[in-house]
Amino acid sequence: MNHRALPFAALALLHAIACGNACTSVGEPVASSSLQNGCGVVAAATPMTIAIPICPDCTDTSPSCSGELLSGSTTIELSSTAQQCSGETACASQACAITFIECPVNATLVAGTTYTITYLLPGNAVGSTTALASLGGATSCDL
Repeated sequence: MNHRALPFAALALLHAIACGNACTSVGEPVASSSLQNGCGVVAAATPMTIAIPICPDCTDTSPSCSGELLSGSTTIELSSTAQQCSGETACASQACAITFIECPVNATLVAGTTYTITYLLPGNAVGSTTALASLGGATSCDL
């Protein structure tokens, strides 16, 4: 191994990272307004996970999601994001490859209460569905 080449390789890598692949966080909409599944009955009194389908662009990496019970309401807001990287802007256009990402909801839902689940749709529209919290309900579901 040529040890003198190591500093130059590290410098080249830093240059590529700094100059060619700047990433910013962007909202990642749900892939379709007509979701195939739903969360009919979900677990009360325990954390749960809701998986949502997204259709990332070829410039998107590291999709993630979180779910939050809005204070003083019965609305669960799902916020999905991805890192959009400028260094990938020349990537070829591709067909939508739907991917499900998990949105943990770390809230205690009250049994017998119907909750509205909201999420981002293409075009910055907001979609929603409802779920009933019940003891013994599902601790995970796919929208």
